[in-house]
Amino acid sequence: SAILPVACIPDGMPENDVQRRCSKMFEMLENHMKWYEGNGLMPNIILDDSRNVLCVNFSQDFGIKQIQETIVAIADSGTVFEHIDTPVPPGTVEALQYTRRVKKDHKLIRLDHIVGELSDSSTMDQVVVALRFLSSVGEIMYFGMEGDDILSSFVILSRQWLVSALSCILRNELKRELADARRFMNMQCIYSEEQFKESEVIRALSAGAASNVPLLSDEDAKMLWQSMSFMREAADQYSQLNENSTSAPTMFYFLEHLLVHFGIFLPFGNL
Repeated sequence: SAILPVACIPDGMPENDVQRRCSKMFEMLENHMKWYEGNGLMPNIILDDSRNVLCVNFSQDFGIKQIQETIVAIADSGTVFEHIDTPVPPGTVEALQYTRRVKKDHKLIRLDHIVGELSDSSTMDQVVVALRFLSSVGEIMYFGMEGDDILSSFVILSRQWLVSALSCILRNELKRELADARRFMNMQCIYSEEQFKESEVIRALSAGAASNVPLLSDEDAKMLWQSMSFMREAADQYSQLNENSTSAPTMFYFLEHLLVHFGIFLPFGNL
């Protein structure tokens, strides 16, 4: 995969300010690349001939042609995306057809289900290689890696769904959203024994000096997701596929694990 950073420059911005902002963007990208060190999944960063971030100004039509030429050059060269003009791994076509078929009704699926469906034509290792390829070209999202059974067990079929799931958590007014979601969920469960109580530890920490830092427990994250109808629907669909399994991790547990792995969640003990 590759990242083509593009800076949109407003009218009247001084040149030194443009350079400063582009340098900051590149610095942030380099820091982001550290997450990929050692796992073989590091994307290429596409820059201009001077190793600078491409800039555009739409009102002045500045930089548009350069971006167009860059994109065409990427497609023609075959050096950025190594899969271009190369044979796909065995079983890729079958995996592609199956994932496209099930993504109409599901956002997330376990690897076991794909392996089971393709067992007549592909081995477990072939299915994993095919999924890695499909993930590299943006068809699905598969984060499986050696030594992590949770990440290796799930395949995300919808990128938009994952972005929406993240938007439930990454909010400017997280404290207010938590209070609203807790009130909503408790109203929904008024006739059941389930209650969505605030963690005493979170309450104490939020009242301290670092109260401007967003804090939430794993139960809070699950509650925020459950308060959204599209997440409840995805969870129901996932449960239908795993109704005969008593040991399969929940969809919410996988999402928490994924966010911890990529440093979006920073755990500091059980709350």
